[in-house]
Amino acid sequence: MFLRDHAVAGAPKAKEAALVNPFVRFLAQSEGDVTIVVPDTSLVMIENMLGTNISVADYISSDFPQPQVAKFKDPVMRHLIYDLGVYRTTSMTEAMSALDFRETLERAGVHANIRYARDLHAQDLSEGNSILIGGPNSNPWVSLFTDGTNFRHVDDSANHKHCFENLHPAPGEQPRYENTYSNQSVGYVDVTLLQNPSRSGYILMINGADMQANDAAARFLLHGRLPPGISEELSRKDLHYFEFLLRGRHITGEADYSVELVAVR
Repeated sequence: MFLRDHAVAGAPKAKEAALVNPFVRFLAQSEGDVTIVVPDTSLVMIENMLGTNISVADYISSDFPQPQVAKFKDPVMRHLIYDLGVYRTTSMTEAMSALDFRETLERAGVHANIRYARDLHAQDLSEGNSILIGGPNSNPWVSLFTDGTNFRHVDDSANHKHCFENLHPAPGEQPRYENTYSNQSVGYVDVTLLQNPSRSGYILMINGADMQANDAAARFLLHGRLPPGISEELSRKDLHYFEFLLRGRHITGEADYSVELVAVR
């Protein structure tokens, strides 16, 4: 009985603490539930084997991954592609980020659920609010909304080109920001907030160079000290679009140990 009463008594304080965060407060004031979409790491492996990205139309096709299987003659590869198309896998890092989002939002009184990218439907993104974790190669739904973004992730393994292109550089900004992979890696992540297709809610996209960058961006939004400029934007009731680029640094195999704001749109 004591534990139950203690939990009930602590709920208002937990909600108040969660609502201190400008991003959490912004979503709490927006109508509708929040759907948190985790990336499909099986898809990334299929794309790596094919050497190309798979469109969202092909991804949600009822015969996926049969067309991709048909591209290989080797029975072992065909079997592997088929299995990857059936199994639902995501990274532990990004799954924990999704759980962090859900728990933090629910403390603020916002109902949130976690969905796998392959189980989503286009209509789901037109209702309420959505958080898409991952880039177009692991979460194809992101590709539906990237045309209006300023920072575009270019991942060209054949030419060893991994960067974020800055389509319209402001004074003092670089035209591109290179991701570097070494013992001390530097990875960028584009965070974009825009209205959903029905204008009834918002879509947050976290499109990073890798899973460490996505995790760093999630922690920055939920637990970091947001700069005044970002906090002010999130307090606007007429906010339709907001984008910023973050830079994270990490040791190979570890989470980002530092995150800094690079540019805001």
